[in-house]
Amino acid sequence: MDSSVLLSNIRALCKKNKISISRLESDLFYSPGLISRWNKNTPSLDRVLDIANYFGVSLDELVSHCADSCTDTKRLITALLNRTMTDEINWDIFNFQNPPVNLAGISSQSFFPIGACDCYYTSYKEGFFFLASARILGGNLQLALYALPDAYSQLEIVCENVPELEQLHECLSRRLGKQLNKVKTDNFINAFLSSGSTNTESVSHKKVTPLKSNIEAINF
Repeated sequence: MDSSVLLSNIRALCKKNKISISRLESDLFYSPGLISRWNKNTPSLDRVLDIANYFGVSLDELVSHCADSCTDTKRLITALLNRTMTDEINWDIFNFQNPPVNLAGISSQSFFPIGACDCYYTSYKEGFFFLASARILGGNLQLALYALPDAYSQLEIVCENVPELEQLHECLSRRLGKQLNKVKTDNFINAFLSSGSTNTESVSHKKVTPLKSNIEAINF
């Protein structure tokens, strides 16, 4: 059983049925984060059967994928990597705090329901490719490639956690890593400045009442 394929199929079924991974875990009385950890630890057959029955699919459908689809995915990632290295396509940082107007509906939860993530994106014709990454429990790096045919379509996951994605992610990290850190730092500073008191008056300009001297304070 290929755990990465299983996880990919579970995510696809959750998205199709408009539920989150955490909702699935809750409905099946699993501990939070259990399914995400299957990327490193193969689940028992009983748990896989639980999920197959939950979604009403066969065991084969849940744990397998089409060979042609796998080949196409590898070709796509290889093409993205090659065109990136030859500068045929340009990637940018997707700033969730200040996204492009036509992509304003996309948040980090669009890629990883568990929370914050980093994301690179590039455009092609009317659509976009997104490479999202997140650190989950235990610090394991999770990678997912998404496609958006146009601004009016829905995000579709292409693949996740395959070796070819690691190569693409390493390439983009070398090229845009410093820029990504700058964006995250700016967002952090802006979040701090926009929180708390809005009083920007300098302390040095506030009127301070001087203390009376001991002599003046004595009541004769």
